[in-house]
Amino acid sequence: MKPFIIDLTNPSFVGEYKSALQQFPELKSNVIAELEVLEKDPRSGRDAIPGFAQALWKTRLGVKGRFGKRGGYRMIYHVDWERRVVTPVALYFKKDIPDLPVAEIQQRFEAITKVLQTAPDAQPESTPPPELLH
Repeated sequence: MKPFIIDLTNPSFVGEYKSALQQFPELKSNVIAELEVLEKDPRSGRDAIPGFAQALWKTRLGVKGRFGKRGGYRMIYHVDWERRVVTPVALYFKKDIPDLPVAEIQQRFEAITKVLQTAPDAQPESTPPPELLH
């Protein structure tokens, strides 16, 4: 089966990722490993966010040597099952934000679906952009 494409062009996620790396550079290896898993199966061991028809999912990320998955970061991502594209939409630290507010999740979901509606056949160019993860 063809792997999923990871689309790392969402500006909200990119900003949160870069900010997190400033505080915890060790997070990079965990994010890369998680994205590699999501390429193969976006639902494997992850939690679907209720109310979004299995389009939004959440996964837990530890910070190597500092926090386990339970007390670390949360990444929310959108799965476009038809196009086979996974788009991270949020990255937040559990200790700072125990749960991302539903209104914020809804707003980000609407932004992603709006992009998909304007370019339904567009595919991201690369998985992932080298400048973001390396």
